[in-house]
Amino acid sequence: MPHFHVSHKTTPQAGAAGLGNLKPGELRDLPSELHGKLFAPHFKRFGVHDDGSCFFHTICAALNLSQYRSKSPERRMRIGRQFRRLMQKEVSQQKWDGVWERRRVENRSSLPSLGKMKDMLGNHKTWADVYMILYVMDRLNLNMLFFDASSDQLYCGVRGVDSGKQDTVFVLWVNHAHFEPICRQDGGDVQVFKYGKEDKDAQRLMKMYHSQLCTGDSDDVNLLLG
Repeated sequence: MPHFHVSHKTTPQAGAAGLGNLKPGELRDLPSELHGKLFAPHFKRFGVHDDGSCFFHTICAALNLSQYRSKSPERRMRIGRQFRRLMQKEVSQQKWDGVWERRRVENRSSLPSLGKMKDMLGNHKTWADVYMILYVMDRLNLNMLFFDASSDQLYCGVRGVDSGKQDTVFVLWVNHAHFEPICRQDGGDVQVFKYGKEDKDAQRLMKMYHSQLCTGDSDDVNLLLG
């Protein structure tokens, strides 16, 4: 399995090839193949800024940090970048090492150093890679599932360390170059971006993850980071 990162060099090979990024705050249907395989029609994709910090904007939108979803596009951009700087400010060697201990990562030689991670977190134009994603998930005690719009598949190996006891956020990976949160419209203007551990859709998708889609080595973070 390839490293999970976003790169303009990656060309979509299937599914929603050429799928465009949504404008911040825009709400649209998911790619039809994902609807057919994994999601009901009332699940939507929600647009966030594609300024290099889309992963952080996605989290802010999903958790509605600082009332993110009700703010202007300009204010949303500031909130996302402020959240990213907060993650940079609080990272320490103890916290960094703790992530990989909890993940039971055996070979840590490939991990970025603390200094490199701080530099990456401090640059809002640096796209999130698997190390940054797993670190932020750990710090927030959050389960995140990523859905690849290029292959119409759930991405294996990147999930919460204790997903059965964590809230879940669904994320669309657009053209291997952008992240957007996936929300559920429960009627009227009610939109759900964060799914509790008792949520039936979260439970259904996690059951599929473990029993059908990401079995065996495909869920081994050691192979993913290899």
